[in-house]
Amino acid sequence: MSTRERAKNLHVRAFSLLELIAVIVVLGLLLATFIPYAFSLRENARRTRCTEQLRQISTALSTYASTNDWNYPRTRASAEPSNAWTSFTGANDANPFADDSKVEPNDVTAPLWLLVRLRLIEPSAFICPSSYGTADDASQRELRGNFRSPKNLTYSYATPYSSIPEYKLNDTLPARFALMSDQAPNLANQRIPRADTGFGLARGNSPNHGGAGQTVLFADGSVRFEASPYCGVARADAPQGDNIFTALERKPLVVEVAPDDPGVVVNQEIGPSYRYDSVLVPAARD
Repeated sequence: MSTRERAKNLHVRAFSLLELIAVIVVLGLLLATFIPYAFSLRENARRTRCTEQLRQISTALSTYASTNDWNYPRTRASAEPSNAWTSFTGANDANPFADDSKVEPNDVTAPLWLLVRLRLIEPSAFICPSSYGTADDASQRELRGNFRSPKNLTYSYATPYSSIPEYKLNDTLPARFALMSDQAPNLANQRIPRADTGFGLARGNSPNHGGAGQTVLFADGSVRFEASPYCGVARADAPQGDNIFTALERKPLVVEVAPDDPGVVVNQEIGPSYRYDSVLVPAARD
């Protein structure tokens, strides 16, 4: 092979290598653009389904209330005035209202199972499409008193139990009162200031949608995706709204103005501190 031919072959191989590198770079750029776009489309579709499911739950709640003096569901309350609550007790108990029921007083998840018991909704509606939960078994639903485990419920409900006489979970609530939402975050004793942005705000949002926000069912029946947990009933000292995942104070307020803006991180001893204080529970991993 002559020197000229060898040089020509080297040029062809070099040119082909450059072409290959160029193709790889173009493909990388296309993937870097397409993959986030595909994830965004999938998440948008899941948010749409989440909104539809909360609307189904809203219809079930309203149907239940229409036959119960317009009160939203709850099971036995504590005999003593208390803001304490529990969850996921007595799953196999056939009568959550009996005095000896294994569904404990002030259980916040058993009222939602009442909607399943009465065939107003299916268990699958209580699983956010963006969460890792699995639908509970609907067989023998009438013989059950509660969801079996936290993985079977990835939404949170405004606790129906409070020692505040004016606190009523019924059709008299203001439009912006949050009845249900994507599962509350486990704040682990970290309060989220109203001014937080980015990662700080994401920690205060539901984990269902990666901390981007939460789909919320309000008392007027509207369902909206809120980018901040400060979307509850507005007050003079909080015109942007109450944090729906915290209580304003540890105990009921004498005056309905809370001195602590971020609110109090909720545990099973803390509930609503005034009549329009949305406290949505249980939180993730409760």
